[in-house]
Amino acid sequence: RAEIRNRAYEPDIVAWQGKEQIAIEYETGKKPVHETGQMLSKRKESFARVMAIVSDDAKEFEKELESLAGSKANIVTATKFFGQQL
Repeated sequence: RAEIRNRAYEPDIVAWQGKEQIAIEYETGKKPVHETGQMLSKRKESFARVMAIVSDDAKEFEKELESLAGSKANIVTATKFFGQQL
């Protein structure tokens, strides 16, 4: 199951796989990459897994975010995640 949260200080979506909670964030690349990296690290403290889906238009942001938070979160583009350009 999944639940849209999208509130301040919460993930955009929380999904459950069995008993594990997964935090899912959608990132457009508009805020500083270091802020997003810190946020993903913080999410890792509370969630079993963390995923960031990055807008296809933010390729450089995706690369930087992966180097900052790659071990803390699974970073993918929208195309990779959904299997098509959005």
